[in-house]
Amino acid sequence: MSDLAIKVSVVPDYRADESNDGESRYVFSYTVTLQNQSPTAFS
Repeated sequence: MSDLAIKVSVVPDYRADESNDGESRYVFSYTVTLQNQSPTAFS
């Protein structure tokens, strides 16, 4: 078993300024965070 661990977090954001409900256009952006939770660094 490996001691490697990565935490992945995703936060969506609805972009009302770029969306258009009348055209069924819904735009989202996402912030993705990767966090190394291993006891040692890896690449």
